[in-house]
Amino acid sequence: MERSQVNNKFRGLYLPGFIGGTRVMWLIDTSAVCSILSFKIFDSLPDSVKFSLNLVNSAISLADGQQAK
Repeated sequence: MERSQVNNKFRGLYLPGFIGGTRVMWLIDTSAVCSILSFKIFDSLPDSVKFSLNLVNSAISLADGQQAK
């Protein structure tokens, strides 16, 4: 586990992991009810592990309580 800070913008605890062999850095948020992947990561996944995407029409709050854009 590592604490990351990039350009004073991204902060938090990250844990390296994999999805179908694709390396990802997971932001640890113990109160999250779902996981969010970027389209870049999703598109890089092998077809054998891709899952269906769900449209979400609700606001998403970040770990620090701010609303995601």
